[in-house]
Amino acid sequence: MIIQKLLGLTYRVIVGRFIGPEAYGIISVMIAVFSIVATVAYIGIPQGVQKYVSSYRGKNDLEGQIGVIRTGLILTAISSTLTGIALFLLAPWLAAEIFNDLRVLWPIRFVALILPLRMLRKIGNSITDGYEEMQYTAYSLKIYPHITMVGLTIILAYMGYDYLGAAAAFTFAYGTAFILAVYYAYQKIPEAFNYNYSGRYEPRKLFHHSWPLFAAGLLGTLAGYIDTLMLQTFMGAREVGLYQGAYPFAAILTFGGTIFGSIYLSNASKLYGENKIGEMNESYRLVVKWTAMLSVPAFLIMFAFPQLFLQIFGSEYLGMGNVLRILAIGFLFSAIIGPVSKTLQAIEKTQYKLYITLFTATTNITLNYLLIPIYGIVGAAIATAGTFILAFAIKLAVIKKLTGTQPYRYSVLKVILVSTLAILTAYIPLKTLFGAMQLWHLIPASIIFGTTYTVLILYTQILEEEDLQTLKYIKEKTGLKSEKIEKIIKKHSQ
Repeated sequence: MIIQKLLGLTYRVIVGRFIGPEAYGIISVMIAVFSIVATVAYIGIPQGVQKYVSSYRGKNDLEGQIGVIRTGLILTAISSTLTGIALFLLAPWLAAEIFNDLRVLWPIRFVALILPLRMLRKIGNSITDGYEEMQYTAYSLKIYPHITMVGLTIILAYMGYDYLGAAAAFTFAYGTAFILAVYYAYQKIPEAFNYNYSGRYEPRKLFHHSWPLFAAGLLGTLAGYIDTLMLQTFMGAREVGLYQGAYPFAAILTFGGTIFGSIYLSNASKLYGENKIGEMNESYRLVVKWTAMLSVPAFLIMFAFPQLFLQIFGSEYLGMGNVLRILAIGFLFSAIIGPVSKTLQAIEKTQYKLYITLFTATTNITLNYLLIPIYGIVGAAIATAGTFILAFAIKLAVIKKLTGTQPYRYSVLKVILVSTLAILTAYIPLKTLFGAMQLWHLIPASIIFGTTYTVLILYTQILEEEDLQTLKYIKEKTGLKSEKIEKIIKKHSQ
């Protein structure tokens, strides 16, 4: 995830800084259209495949796994091909009538061509995720396409291609990632790709589970990109590009939840299938705590020093400081509620995800429609942040009702207090000494904050038994060992 975020940001910086805000706006619209239409194309099936591969694996039911994989492939092949054809044909109308900019025509057509290929990647990743082999998704989704995309964009930009080069690089990278995903899925369960083995086919069961996920995913994706699309319609590509200078930094705050969310679904599905509700709830609370330990410090650094981040895109983007702050508040609320949708999927209450998303999507669309014509880019940021805060309150109530527990340990409050003290320790002296912040100030700010945060985490005994177990796994995976550090951590943990 760290590699993906860094490379994804690098791609955006190359486009936004060296090709320009207008080109960056066009690329942002392309990505928005691609994400929304892809949700339509896959009708929620890949999530259902992961759910049932995990469940059948827990029951040693090979026929069930084979059947759900093949059913998923057939259903998504049909829907993604038809959706891709429709998008390709509708691209001229979208460019002229909806986005008021013919330059988005071919970027939209590029991504229309790769919808069936992306379908193969998603099903492949769902299979390996169902086996809790997360490294394969890391290779085929997080690392390969982003390395390819950045490398091709640099080459094409150097050769003089503008936004079309960036769009072609994006399309090629995501279009070819299926090769790795399908290869890894075949290595994991070759029987599903060998028709000498029979499967048990239950398309109604898979579709019944998946359609609420599809509807909720479509509404959620539309709500997530509606600010970008409405900014393009009301104000133009340049404003979209400036807004997208702030947006990716704020979105980084959710990466902690994304790290744990995929494997949490497989874990929670198995625990729920074994009727271990208490263990599932504790797993949820632990994910929320880890997410908070990553997201809250990142939020405070971003809120205190927004210009330091925006300078990466260039001087044209420095006016987006308050936009970044507003978006960061919203994304923080989105992060620290935890993997609600994964829990609803695990306990087979996907209709609640649909209800939540329908309400929040309607709110987001309405707020953007009302605020963008009046307040412009700031209005889009307020609409997005307000929607995330409303969604936080609704999800908190739903998870309490369905699981009988709330997702926060007392240690999460400690994380918030410790993070606040740490950012004040970094912000006050730097602001007093230097006044206006420069990009290099991020280095001493990070060192002061990181040191203070680590010390306070230890001395307030935020670390618990499960955290020590996690650190042990990290040590085993990385080979990093330090007896002195281990003694300090054990001494200052619960």
